[in-house]
Amino acid sequence: MNPTVASFVGLTLLIAALVGLLMFATRRLFSAARQAQSSRGESAALSVALEEAIVRLKAQERATAARAEASERLSGEIIASLTSGLIVVARDGQVRIMNPAARRLLGVHEREQGGDYRTVIDEPALSQTIDECLLDGKPILRRTVHLPE
Repeated sequence: MNPTVASFVGLTLLIAALVGLLMFATRRLFSAARQAQSSRGESAALSVALEEAIVRLKAQERATAARAEASERLSGEIIASLTSGLIVVARDGQVRIMNPAARRLLGVHEREQGGDYRTVIDEPALSQTIDECLLDGKPILRRTVHLPE
């Protein structure tokens, strides 16, 4: 083989290798671009799904808050309408709830309702009963206490 033909074949092989390498690189580039585009689409779909979930959770939170408020209002109305006296005392001795019937029976004005039960109620027999309840941790369902008239 003459040197011109050998160099021509060598040059052709070199160009063929470079074209093959260029085609391989182009295919990889297009493949990466497709994957990136697909990934962006998945990210966008995930983002939309998360936004929808947040909107649903906020709506659910508003509905729950509205139900809780309505329930609280109803409880207050029920407690206020009881004809029997009702006093709820927390473990720390603070009067949490005193309905109008209890205030009327004990002669307690509405503005005096909060505070320690011993000072609010000012009735030793009832205070002893509440002391007993707080000590035992058991509710007192019904007990007759005779108040002076």
